[in-house]
Amino acid sequence: MPRIKRFRYRNNIKVKKHHREGRGVFSWLKINIILVIIIFISLVAMVLYSPIFMITTINYTPEDNFNNESINNLIMEGMDKYSLFFLPQKNILLFDPAPVTRAFSDHPYIRTLSITKKPLHTLNVVYELRNPEFIITNGVDYFLVDTSGYVLSSLDTIEGFDNLPIINDSIANYKVTDKVSYYKYLQTIQTIWNQLKFKFQDFDPVAINLLVSNSELRVTTSEGWYILFNLDDDVEYQLKVLNTVINNNIENRESLEYIDLRVSDWVYYK
Repeated sequence: MPRIKRFRYRNNIKVKKHHREGRGVFSWLKINIILVIIIFISLVAMVLYSPIFMITTINYTPEDNFNNESINNLIMEGMDKYSLFFLPQKNILLFDPAPVTRAFSDHPYIRTLSITKKPLHTLNVVYELRNPEFIITNGVDYFLVDTSGYVLSSLDTIEGFDNLPIINDSIANYKVTDKVSYYKYLQTIQTIWNQLKFKFQDFDPVAINLLVSNSELRVTTSEGWYILFNLDDDVEYQLKVLNTVINNNIENRESLEYIDLRVSDWVYYK
């Protein structure tokens, strides 16, 4: 009967023992990796959904403005609209002010708006409102409009807005948030109005009429005669010519009917 080589048997035992030890180390490594992943996910979830980092306060400049509540609602809607899938947009760490700010770029009441974050849960909102600079009327309805052409509101009466120039627009039929078609001329019209009101002391502008082309303007004065301007031409030059004609060429304005400045190198008055 052959003898058994015991050393081989003992080596097998050692190999099996090493295998068992290797499997044990690998199992503990897997458990540790899983624990690290669980802890990491828990920490991320705690940061994302913790009330500590949720936006709870919005400070406005100017303060105590009646528009703050409506702006606040729009910001909250923007947070929901631009949220990132399941991630909470109201978390100040994830909140991106840029798309919410851009949403106000064409707002009819707000000229500029900026949003900055202040840890841990505060937003600072600074905005500038559009100011009414004109009254546009079709003879029945009145609308407040800013220099960008946005219709800010309709009016039942113009009482309290006596300082604003009135533009007579026979086809005006607007609603709030509309933009008038001749918006590019409004700053020019404002320049003409201010110059006539403050530079020419002998008379005041009392009414502005847009002609059919929308590039020609008729301004009626407090003395009853009117001035015709070309809005596509150099208005500053036209005002200089007007000043020269009134001071040097026209002795008696009582019989004056109009002054026509629409042609750049020619002026006609009657």
